[in-house]
Amino acid sequence: MAELAEGIILSDRFGPRLETVFRCYFTDVDGQAYSYDVYWYINDQSVVTHERIAYSNINESLLRPAHWVGRYQMNMVVRICI
Repeated sequence: MAELAEGIILSDRFGPRLETVFRCYFTDVDGQAYSYDVYWYINDQSVVTHERIAYSNINESLLRPAHWVGRYQMNMVVRICI
């Protein structure tokens, strides 16, 4: 499942603001040490892939504004595959 989340605090000439990111959210397989490939899609188009991510590092697989701003507009359909 993908969820909208708060990223890092950024500062610019207008002051501090939060980076808006999409985060991968799922339940890990208990007792196993798997690595996951995370595929992000917007409007059924592949946007970014993060490969071999351990569950403990799953927040390294965020979909950040740099991946979609200027290429897609709001009211987009964001989907994730693991």
